[in-house]
Amino acid sequence: MPRITSKEESQIRLSENGKWFHQDQPFENSKIIEFFHRAIRKDEQGEYFLFNRIGKKTEHVYFEVADTAYFVTSLGSKPEYNLLEGRLNTGQKVSIAIESLVEDDRGVMYCQVLSGDRARFTQPALEKLADMSKMDQAGVFLEIQGKRRYISKNK
Repeated sequence: MPRITSKEESQIRLSENGKWFHQDQPFENSKIIEFFHRAIRKDEQGEYFLFNRIGKKTEHVYFEVADTAYFVTSLGSKPEYNLLEGRLNTGQKVSIAIESLVEDDRGVMYCQVLSGDRARFTQPALEKLADMSKMDQAGVFLEIQGKRRYISKNK
């Protein structure tokens, strides 16, 4: 049975741009930040926690999520499969269906990853996507195998 720490107890928060905070103070130690990103898990109720194993004991430390727990940190493409390849803040490599790309009314880009979770694009991934994209009077698109795949605007 894992040791469980609630969101209220932990007072840890992941901001909308992927920064970690404790009691509204930012974490600054890069090793802790990297560990937190790689330790993200999701329970059966859809709540996020940090998973830690110490010897034979495990710990689940729940945290507040301001926007999403997942961030696309780098991007490549597999045009022959109509997919983009991404790396998440967790370190996982993921395939991203172009049809799952959506831009919200603030201009923030998201996609679907893992088991339908939403991931937000970081600036480096967004710049790579911009390099891969084209635009016409109908909107922004990626050209894959001679076909235009438009990026949706979330209304």
